[in-house]
Amino acid sequence: TRLRIARLFKMSTSNRLMGSTYLGNQLVGLLPYLRNDEVDAVFIGAGSNDFFYYSNDFTLTGSFKPKKNVVISVDFIDAVAGSLLAAVDIARAAGAKKVVLSLLPMGTASADAGSAEVLAGIATVNDILRAGAKERDIAVVDLFGFATDPARSNEDGSVNIAGRVLPIDSAATVDHLVAADTAGAGPCNSSGLCAGPDHADHYRAEDGLHPNTLIQGLIANQVLSALNGHYGLAIALLSDEEIVALTAAQ
Repeated sequence: TRLRIARLFKMSTSNRLMGSTYLGNQLVGLLPYLRNDEVDAVFIGAGSNDFFYYSNDFTLTGSFKPKKNVVISVDFIDAVAGSLLAAVDIARAAGAKKVVLSLLPMGTASADAGSAEVLAGIATVNDILRAGAKERDIAVVDLFGFATDPARSNEDGSVNIAGRVLPIDSAATVDHLVAADTAGAGPCNSSGLCAGPDHADHYRAEDGLHPNTLIQGLIANQVLSALNGHYGLAIALLSDEEIVALTAAQ
């Protein structure tokens, strides 16, 4: 049986300078499928970019620098959490029976801003999301929950998978990409460049921010575990070997 999951995962509040949109806007195209019962589960979440934009000053060219003495307002926290919970309510009203709500990752926003205030703000949003998920009786997931497993994560933050150790500060680069016609090439991007044999052995993708393929596989298992645990499903999780098989890793 194929599980049909609709994924809504973007900034939750609006930032015109950076071209981001309200998360709720993504629901417009999804609603007809929900009403026709063509979606089994809906995943709703956002990264920590809301806090990144809030805690940095930007120029029209896109460069930025951290603000000093960042103060996260209650109104901003309510706007971030409220937009995600509003998306949940809209999806459920349209017929979504199984919803997974993701907590915000501490992620790049806190690292770039260098502010304990930002970390505390993200934690507060997550508290609101947990309470909202409980009130609505929907699944909630910490996408990076695997990092709390001592068998999976090491003291230095590196992650173990299928005999590999992925340093948390390692990122793939263009040097790890090969042409599509290269023997053993893995998944390819829109430019026709594909993952080489050592591309997967890095925690982050080429942009240095987003999780690379093996970490994405672990994240997928977090979502499936949330569905299984909350809705009594029995979806088989991906094994480490299956996750590695999706790459060109040798």
